Amino acid sequence: MRNKWAVRDFNVADKVESDVVLHENEVLDQIFKQRGVKSPSELSYSVSNMLDPFTMKGMDAAVELLIKHIKNDSNMIIIGDFDCDGATATTIGVSGLKLLGAKNISYLIPDRKEHGYGLTEKIVQVAGKAKPDLIITVDNGITSIDGVNAVHALEHPCEILITDHHLPAGDNIPDAEAVVNPSQPGCNFESKALAGCGVMFYVIVALRQRMREKGIFEELGMKEPQLAPLFDVLAVGSVADLVPLDYNNRILVKAGMDRINRGLARPGVTELFKATDVKIGEVTTQSIGFKFAPCINATGRISDGSLAVRCLTSNPDDAREMAEHLVDLNTQRRSIQADMTEDAMAYIENADIGDDFALTLFLEDAEEGVLGIVAGRIKEMSNRPVVCLGPTHSDENIIKGSARSRAPVNVRHVFDKIASIDPDIFVGYGGHAMAAGLSIYKSKLDSFRTLFDKVVREELTEEMIKGDINVDMMLPAEYLTMEMAELIEENGPWGVKFEEPVFGGKYIVRDYRVLKDVHLKMTLEEPETGARVNAISFFSVEDNEVPVMKGNTVDVAFKLSINEYMGRRSLQLMVDNFQDVELCLMKERGEEPVIEEKNVEKVNYSSNKMRASSFSIS
Repeated sequence: MRNKWAVRDFNVADKVESDVVLHENEVLDQIFKQRGVKSPSELSYSVSNMLDPFTMKGMDAAVELLIKHIKNDSNMIIIGDFDCDGATATTIGVSGLKLLGAKNISYLIPDRKEHGYGLTEKIVQVAGKAKPDLIITVDNGITSIDGVNAVHALEHPCEILITDHHLPAGDNIPDAEAVVNPSQPGCNFESKALAGCGVMFYVIVALRQRMREKGIFEELGMKEPQLAPLFDVLAVGSVADLVPLDYNNRILVKAGMDRINRGLARPGVTELFKATDVKIGEVTTQSIGFKFAPCINATGRISDGSLAVRCLTSNPDDAREMAEHLVDLNTQRRSIQADMTEDAMAYIENADIGDDFALTLFLEDAEEGVLGIVAGRIKEMSNRPVVCLGPTHSDENIIKGSARSRAPVNVRHVFDKIASIDPDIFVGYGGHAMAAGLSIYKSKLDSFRTLFDKVVREELTEEMIKGDINVDMMLPAEYLTMEMAELIEENGPWGVKFEEPVFGGKYIVRDYRVLKDVHLKMTLEEPETGARVNAISFFSVEDNEVPVMKGNTVDVAFKLSINEYMGRRSLQLMVDNFQDVELCLMKERGEEPVIEEKNVEKVNYSSNKMRASSFSIS
């Protein structure tokens, strides 16, 4: 694990020099420049500025295919994925095609354990029982060579449209009737950052445009529909899938969040926010990522992934009950995750990982759907790329799981290199730069662990693992205000590759208390003005070991946020990273701090004790 007592330096982002004024507030002006914004027009999020859908390779073929099947009243089935992006993409596909005149449209969400991910031969056989004329994939399919062949081999003639955003396997593209994916070779669509729900949304937009041009709405005797009702699920799916918020994605997310906050979202979205204690009108990308999305993801992780689509497409009478059910499932997921994370931490504490640059963990009793979350948690705590694996119940010789990485390590490229060194390790893998799924032969676990660490070492250094405290700027004292926090909130959406500003500062710890044994609530004082502000750092207390002392000055990296409690709004610092330098130096010298008597029962600065672990290293 990363040594919490190692003194780290502030790494302040370089100031971007430019004569262009992007915002009248000097802090936001500099933040936008650091995010790569070149002109004020890039901060105008009108949907009229969306990229042209027909610049996406395969779009013409896709819309002509869909028009044919809509006019023929064909039996169409959407095959989705069991995460939030897949659920929202499925919802957009079903709802959008119905808006555009499709009468026979249904969906299938694969069971993670029974069918595997995506367009597998197993799920094709399930779909084939309904005798579909057209199968549409959303958020999957770009690597499904065998799955597409299985569709074409169905007894009832069936065509297939693939919509996806994942990276293909080189130039090997499935032989589908149409493939729409901005990441496929030869695609000139300017943004490669669309989520799966974004790709399906663009298909619906293009389809409406072509139907308008061809007079098909008149031919079908229907009015041209508005597509605004799709923006709510488009926003939550895009944010949940952690796609980069480039200019085009910010337009899409902004439109959806505005619709949600105006109270115009579909019942399933509205009720799920309410069930997670998020007020309509105060929905942010953070509340989507930390409250809404986990409930959608929980269905596919520990239950039936189709429940999420049912919630998102439910009527007002059923929406509340469905939303509460998803919240209950997420509570179960958190309990499973907590147990698995504890086992993972125990393994790391007991094993000698001090020299490892990448971690490969195998959990004998893993719940497959939670492995990615556990990998992410360990990655955050260790500051290393992590692969977390568990057994495959259908084949004892194969183990599978999830990877989570950290910059600058592209885990998908790492897997490519491992496969080139030892082609017999992988059963399969796929995903993105920072998150991927994989399955390997159990007999190759040790080889994979060795190669994973070896390849990661080529890009990661000891200093990177130690880590700096990365901030956009040191926040001047006069901007430590509610007004600044509100201004930042108003100028969103913020997200991946367009991160909410992180500020740095040195503050005096005047008080603290431990919440739920793991979170640290602090009262900090700004040295220049004496102003005091509350701050909270999540998961910073381990085994009652508190990394601060009252009266000491701490280095803090934080986001400005607004805390609302009992109708009262107040400024709060959401702490990303912090260190008590004086305490760190004491620990390095082997000295024990003097603890206030009243804190003796709650605070223990001793080393963590070893626990039993079910992780295996062989």
